[in-house]
Amino acid sequence: MTAPKKPPQSGRRIAWAMAVAGACWMTACTAKTVGDFVAPPPGPPTTGPAELRPAAGLGQAGPAGSTLPVPLAVRVFDSTGVPFPGIAVTWAVTTGGGLISPIDSITDAQGIASASWQLGDSVGTQSVTASSPSLDDATFTAIAQPVLVRVELLPSSVNLQTGGAQLFTAQGVYRDGSRATIPITWSATGGTIDQNGQYAAGQTAGVFRVIARQQGGGLADTATVSISSPTATLQRIVLSPSSATVQVGSSQQFSVNGVMSDGSNIVPQVTYTATGGTINSNGLYVPGSSTGNFRVIAVQVGGTLADTSTVAVTAAPPPPPPGGGGSVLFHSDWSTGTGSSDGVIRDNGKAVPWSSRWGGNGSLSVVAASGLGFPATMTNVLRVQHYQQDFDWVMANNLWQLPAVGSAIYFRVYLRNTVGDNVDAGSSYASTHPVESEGNPNGISGGYYAMHYGSYADGTFPFYVNVNNAAYPYNGWTPGAPSSTHGGRNYDPATLVKNTTYRVEWKFTRVAAGRYDLDMRIYGSDDKTLLFDRSNIFAWGGSRQTLATNGSNLPIDDAHMTELRIGINGGFATPSPQFVYWGGFAVCANDWCGPYGTY
Repeated sequence: MTAPKKPPQSGRRIAWAMAVAGACWMTACTAKTVGDFVAPPPGPPTTGPAELRPAAGLGQAGPAGSTLPVPLAVRVFDSTGVPFPGIAVTWAVTTGGGLISPIDSITDAQGIASASWQLGDSVGTQSVTASSPSLDDATFTAIAQPVLVRVELLPSSVNLQTGGAQLFTAQGVYRDGSRATIPITWSATGGTIDQNGQYAAGQTAGVFRVIARQQGGGLADTATVSISSPTATLQRIVLSPSSATVQVGSSQQFSVNGVMSDGSNIVPQVTYTATGGTINSNGLYVPGSSTGNFRVIAVQVGGTLADTSTVAVTAAPPPPPPGGGGSVLFHSDWSTGTGSSDGVIRDNGKAVPWSSRWGGNGSLSVVAASGLGFPATMTNVLRVQHYQQDFDWVMANNLWQLPAVGSAIYFRVYLRNTVGDNVDAGSSYASTHPVESEGNPNGISGGYYAMHYGSYADGTFPFYVNVNNAAYPYNGWTPGAPSSTHGGRNYDPATLVKNTTYRVEWKFTRVAAGRYDLDMRIYGSDDKTLLFDRSNIFAWGGSRQTLATNGSNLPIDDAHMTELRIGINGGFATPSPQFVYWGGFAVCANDWCGPYGTY
């Protein structure tokens, strides 16, 4: 940018223009600086536009992919230093690949035009140029800071004797794949570890965990420490699972446990082999293209102990029908804003906002999706938080008409569970609320929904289907634990990993008059890999199934179902705070909704 022009000025205009120039040229203007000079000088501009200067937003920094807090602003003056309104200014990202909005703007009565800058994903200096015909350009630069996505703890497992020592290290892994040392808080479930990562085994044999947790954040990684007595010897190894059925194109995780002579357990070092398919050093088995019965063998490194599991490889099911782009009836990504106000929870900026919400400001809050593992184009997500002292449902939902016979209604939500390992798996849950009947003659509501419980110690959580207040046939599936406290049944169709984002989709079909089916799909963190695909998870119809609500038994049929309540909700978690995140909710009319951003 060239030096500003300095034409002759006079009187009050000279003093006012010099004040603006001094504040905005010698320093990086802020929004407040521009506000100090909102009073226009007397009279309109006396010449044409002569100069374009930066007015606000210089020298900022923020996480890559985020929107800078201070909008960019320029000011146009005539040759005497008077602000010039009505001048077209064009904004363009010149480096960094970010977004600028709007691309074109017009100076206001104070000669100011502004735009919002969302940084690109690349780390480092990025730039934006503001230009106007016949005027010198104004250039803005900002620093895009790296975004931390996970903590990596090494080594991931170690065998020690009582009283032994091991140095652990941890690094932060950033979105661009780079690594760096970050502040870590260390802890261990057995033995001790100092804040330099130096671990000292105690005198108790067993399998323990070392946890490296990001200071001031929620990211963490865990390592396994197997401690044995100096006199104990390994007696046998146990390979788990002892048998498995694996489809071509999928995989199966195997693990080993070592039983010591003193009765303690360790994680022994083994070499894995397979008679069909492949298995890596971490025990992940991938079948080949051939079906049949095969074996997985784990042999003790440096010893003779071994164990074997049988693997039945079956043909892969046909691929699911293509989905992604049905006619959208409703779409909410909570882009209205962040916070816990009723307006942002309902996403009132949408043409069809959520019709209702439950839960206080401490339970529901809209937060930025950036850095949480949601699709990059997703703006905000709904965070569910619950407290130990009471049972406080939170929920956002809409009511929809039943589909016609032979038709279906589809819906999708992105899910991320961060509930801590110290929460009992049966004491915390949050759920989608895909189907709940409404509007029957007696005002009875009920139905079924999907539910997931709090995290297990190994970093996973089970995803259950819960049948609420009813007893339904499950088309041959075997019931699983834990039993429901809501009068229904739970089944375990998928085990998911904590701190990972999943896409969950549902299809509710009105098969015939008085008969309804529910299908479900779960996609992996890449938003492409289909982890679970099951049709007719359960179905109901006729007088075989009844709801027991308000002391009445009503059959789930067309006479008692007139609307569907579709939404999300969550239960409680102890200790507080515990969070579950929801994003990209959609309801579609004629196809699976598909990945975020496909419509």
